[in-house]
Amino acid sequence: MFYIFIVMKIGDVKISGRVILAPLSGLTDSTFRLICRKMGAAIVSSEMICAEGIVKENTRTLRYLFFDRREKPIAVQIYGDSPGIMAEAAKMLERFSPSFIDINFGCPASKVVKKGAGSAILRDLVKMEKVARAVVENSSLPVTAKIRSGWCKNNIIAVDASIMLEDCGIAAISIHPRTSKTEYSEPSDWSIIKDVKMAVKIPVIGNGDITGPVEAEKMFKETECDFIMVGRASIGNPWIFKRINYYLNEGVLFPEPSFEEKLEICLEHIRDAIKNNGEFYSTSYLKKHIQFYLKGIRGNHEIIKEIIGLYSAKEIELKIKNLLTKNKLLDSYD
Repeated sequence: MFYIFIVMKIGDVKISGRVILAPLSGLTDSTFRLICRKMGAAIVSSEMICAEGIVKENTRTLRYLFFDRREKPIAVQIYGDSPGIMAEAAKMLERFSPSFIDINFGCPASKVVKKGAGSAILRDLVKMEKVARAVVENSSLPVTAKIRSGWCKNNIIAVDASIMLEDCGIAAISIHPRTSKTEYSEPSDWSIIKDVKMAVKIPVIGNGDITGPVEAEKMFKETECDFIMVGRASIGNPWIFKRINYYLNEGVLFPEPSFEEKLEICLEHIRDAIKNNGEFYSTSYLKKHIQFYLKGIRGNHEIIKEIIGLYSAKEIELKIKNLLTKNKLLDSYD
């Protein structure tokens, strides 16, 4: 069993805990990240941000750089295929004072790959090296990188890429052990994470198919990685960090939250989102999260259908508040 509340370091940043929130486009905003930090996430990350948008000071792009100081340690994740633009973005990020800059070399989304960025760079390790060196040499912050195992099954380059990235000065590497071509259609090959761990001295972060405490412990044991990263399994389920931490420390499963507890966390999420982003920007964003908060709850399909049809975040808040009140009334008659 692991004692996870030891203090480790990435670069010169001290990290208490070993379970990290992965960046997820359109989902891991400041509101959700702060909830995950409260629940025990050791590090959180911004959504993936276009370096060119940062350099051009695009208003919409710069919105993604907002974070609450209570979220620290936090990484700002950037992507791009131009070493010059990535270097300039790194310089500009200094003024925002995140804990790390994270380079995305793993996103398989077609709109990113078509630009030659994200996982497209897995096909060109020379370019990957130029981008990594440019960011490291133009930032006083620790720089980390996220990669996949390779572009396709005939192009498994995770070990070679990780050795090269370490030589460039990258402070930690996250490994998602699927290829870009498979995206999420096949199980992760955790043996690749172990191969990387054996090949480098910097911290290695394992990512892929962590759905709960048992899988988290299994990844640590099988790969000997330093940290694990939880992504999709945290949506509508931020208490996963608390449950993993407890299991790794105590060796027993912490109970799933009750229906009432889930709704209370959901309400906190809604209210903070409205406060941080305003009602207009929060409405569609909240609908993405709430369908996951309600997963497994009796009658959830009808409730979700109603919520999807609502026009404002305030209406969503009222709907969840009424559900919570109804649940408490039913409990009082038990």
